Amino acid sequence: MNASTVKQISVFTISRYLAEGLFALRGFFLASLLSPFTFAIWTQMRLVLTFLQFIRLGTNEALVRDYPYHKGKGSQETAQKIADVVSGFNLLTAAATILIVGLYFLLDPSIISLSEKRLWYLWLLLFFLNQIYWFLQCKLQATQQFIKVGKMMVGFSLLSTAGGLLCAYLYGFVGFLIALIFSYLGMILYVSGADPSEFKPSWDTVSALKLIRTGFPIMASGALFILLLNVDKIIIWIFMQRQDLGIYAIQSHITNFIMLAPGAVAMVLFPSMMEQVGKSNSYESVENYLTHTTLILAYYACPVLAAFFFLLPLPIQWLLPQYTPAIQPGQILIIASFFVIVSRMPIAIMVSLNKQNRLMLISLVAVLFTATVDWLLLKFGFGISGIAAGSALGFTLYASATISFVFRYMRLSTKKLFKFLLILIAPFLIMIAGIVVLDRIFPSNSTTWYADMTHAVIRVVMFLIPSGFLLFLCSHRLRFLNIAALVNKGT
Repeated sequence: MNASTVKQISVFTISRYLAEGLFALRGFFLASLLSPFTFAIWTQMRLVLTFLQFIRLGTNEALVRDYPYHKGKGSQETAQKIADVVSGFNLLTAAATILIVGLYFLLDPSIISLSEKRLWYLWLLLFFLNQIYWFLQCKLQATQQFIKVGKMMVGFSLLSTAGGLLCAYLYGFVGFLIALIFSYLGMILYVSGADPSEFKPSWDTVSALKLIRTGFPIMASGALFILLLNVDKIIIWIFMQRQDLGIYAIQSHITNFIMLAPGAVAMVLFPSMMEQVGKSNSYESVENYLTHTTLILAYYACPVLAAFFFLLPLPIQWLLPQYTPAIQPGQILIIASFFVIVSRMPIAIMVSLNKQNRLMLISLVAVLFTATVDWLLLKFGFGISGIAAGSALGFTLYASATISFVFRYMRLSTKKLFKFLLILIAPFLIMIAGIVVLDRIFPSNSTTWYADMTHAVIRVVMFLIPSGFLLFLCSHRLRFLNIAALVNKGT
């Protein structure tokens, strides 16, 4: 990676962490202002907003993939046409969704109460602005303007956190939704108002269909990946009480925060990979993206995961005591986040090599497996902790399958794959061993906020001294070695 790429990764990652940190604070304080029942409505809105992005049929994903590809080929005019057609498709699908859903709410009064229906009407406007916001962000990603993306994310998080919490305090949940609407509007004007060329919607049926053919498998695999990360909440939504969903969802603000860096690295490197593929048309050009990046992410993630494992109970137990049942599921998912982290670069590589159909199949199997295990564990009385454990097993299956497929497709032998997996799993085993030992030596004994905070900090420090030092030595050695050569050694 050159200096410019490192700078973009650094700025973009810091921006994502700052933004998600503010979102986490927003979530915790909003939960304290709302009841678990109302917070569950917000969780439902977030879930629907997440999955409705797929009405674009993959055109945004095609933009992020094909724009830098055609730029690498030297066809800037084709790249710009793709961006304009995608923006037009975004507006069309967003407007159609609002019309259909709005009429559905209007014509069927038996769906939900009138007061809750008013909240969802506000959400429809929020959804429309959200679609424009994400198109602009994808356009900036495709053109590798990640520093501007970072400013956009931080600006939105500042506006929505400060304004959202103030309005929630003064006017309740309605005020919070209105503040979000104005936050989206402000950032859209910031990006598109400064340079109108960022948003020039147009329409070309042939181009739109071609983009859908390219992007739909990418979108479908991405949708299934997001479904994998949220299937636990959907199972709770369907089979448990609404307040259980609100309680369980509070920890997701922490787990989402943890997964930011790997996602940021993959997003920044993806356009570079596509340019490399466009120039060389060879999978060898992306091999180091897999080996170097995945291992470095694994070794640096584990100390962070352990620290969050020990610190998670503090804010929930002492600031949000009604949400304490979320602590154990949250700790399970924090540990399981390791497998999501190490799967990010294999996912990006499969897309760059045009293997999104196979990725879609792997994702579908993982989702079905996770949903089945979650449902069985819930049926046998393990509650929300069992659901978290089922999701952890699903993450493990998904990461193993994606890494194995990438190695096999790149014609690397089983022996090389085995060596890579041994190097990859080592930090995870060190982390688990450290957590188990410290839990036995320093068992939790809740008394006061100060005592609990001191106890948690001691456990973090005691983990970082031996385990963190060992992980640092391993990662330091890996960073200065040719990891591809290390994997190939002896074959």
